[in-house]
Amino acid sequence: EQMAKIPGKGAVLQMVLSTTTYTTVDNGIEMVPFAGSNTAIDTTILTSTAKRKEGLAIPDYGDLSFTGFHDITSTTHVALAAAFSNASSTNQFRINFADTDTTVATFVGGVTGYAPTGVVQDQMVQTQWTIAIDGAVTWTT
Repeated sequence: EQMAKIPGKGAVLQMVLSTTTYTTVDNGIEMVPFAGSNTAIDTTILTSTAKRKEGLAIPDYGDLSFTGFHDITSTTHVALAAAFSNASSTNQFRINFADTDTTVATFVGGVTGYAPTGVVQDQMVQTQWTIAIDGAVTWTT
């Protein structure tokens, strides 16, 4: 059995702005999705002779990091900055991968990081956004 291959080139991060329509976040150059984790539930008691684990805890899907060329005229960059400023807000996001099956990862998240790079001669200013995943990531093809 051969594993499906998902290329990075052509993948896009999208977000819902004011309707249910997804809009591609402009100027993306790098994305690091979902550094999630899950731990076993420790059920060891005082009279146990060894560690006991039963089941898994609730999964934490972690964060998504997105880096792009900074553009204050972009509606998606303005929306990400507004979401960062509003600590209680979450948005709907998805990643569309450029494989032949069009793999899509959909999730809800809040913008927890906004870090523009320094201004350097002969380089474009970049911004790194961090999005904390709230809930599960749904994968479809």
